[in-house]
Amino acid sequence: MSSQVNIKSKHVVNFIWIGLFFSGVYWVLESVRDVIAFEKGSLVQRIFAPESMSLWMRIMVICIIMAFSAIIQSMRQKAEAKDKDLDFLGKGTIILLSLVFGLIYWILEAIRDVFIYNRGSLLQQIFKPDPLGFWMRIFAICMLVLFGAYVKTLIEDRQKAKDMLKTIRDSQIKDLERKIKEMELEREDNQKKIKSKKWEEEELRELLRQKSSYIRTVHQSSRTHLQHLCSLLDIHIMQAEQETQRKLYTEIRVMIYSLILMHMQLHQSDRFNQVNLSEYLTEIANYFFHAHLTNEIQIHIDNPHILIPISQAVPFAFVISEILFLANKKRELYQDSDRFQILIKRTDDSALSVKIRHKDAELLPDIEKDKIRTEYQWFRELIDVQLRGDFWTVRNTQGIDMNIVFKLKT
Repeated sequence: MSSQVNIKSKHVVNFIWIGLFFSGVYWVLESVRDVIAFEKGSLVQRIFAPESMSLWMRIMVICIIMAFSAIIQSMRQKAEAKDKDLDFLGKGTIILLSLVFGLIYWILEAIRDVFIYNRGSLLQQIFKPDPLGFWMRIFAICMLVLFGAYVKTLIEDRQKAKDMLKTIRDSQIKDLERKIKEMELEREDNQKKIKSKKWEEEELRELLRQKSSYIRTVHQSSRTHLQHLCSLLDIHIMQAEQETQRKLYTEIRVMIYSLILMHMQLHQSDRFNQVNLSEYLTEIANYFFHAHLTNEIQIHIDNPHILIPISQAVPFAFVISEILFLANKKRELYQDSDRFQILIKRTDDSALSVKIRHKDAELLPDIEKDKIRTEYQWFRELIDVQLRGDFWTVRNTQGIDMNIVFKLKT
């Protein structure tokens, strides 16, 4: 940033103004010489009101200085217009040019001394001037040389700054080209990675599609085999001679059909390891109704989108089926209509709370106690081992409330 500021400051330097400054210095020195050497009035008079001949000579010298400044300024502007360097001026050319203008000034001073002040011949004034005139001429020439040296210094500094700026610009261009190349390589690498990711994604989608197809095939095959078992059980039910055998086969068929319902739902769903509890229980209740095992089941679920994993859906369906079987036995025993209400809700801690209400307070014994009859051991194990839940009953004059609470697996 500082280099750019210095270049800008040197760029706006105008050699015309520098020439005017040196011209003013020369004007004052001429006036001092006239007052001290030739005793021509006061300094103020010689500065602001010199005699006509002295005024003409001063103007002549000033014109030489200004011509020198104008030439330097013109050379600089032409070089900048063509975007060329001024290093040829910084190698001594400007000093030589100032000596040429100094020589012109020396000759004009000699001409003035001869023709105006009548001081000998022209050759004498050129080669052997009087001491005062000699030192004044030397002083004026020194000013021109100093002027040239100052201009040379400005040009050299400007050229150095320009070279430095060019070096910095070239370095920045190289860095930019390197970064662009790195970005292109990175972009190509990213494109390769993107293509690889797309290919992996397509491959993964294909694998998922194949997995989905295989799982659907497994559910379809499982359902088909279970339907074959149901058909065999239907034959056994029709051929059973004892009512006890017929009821046993019927209960087994209901259990198997609950598995068929589960595989049917999983086959039609995109979720292969979870069952929609509301739909599942509704299908089981409809099957019980059509099988004339019980004629009225009311299911109330606070959230129709509760999902239960397969590992819990199967034992839970067996538990519900077993309770419905017990109710059916009571109905056949007392020839009385039954009414079930199944209330299901999900608790805040991701557990499932199930309340089964029936008007018969003696529908189930106290199976939550440690000592229970052998025929209820399987029912107890479904809740304790398979569901890992709790079970308790509440009896009153209105019937019985069977409560089951278990934690849903993730």
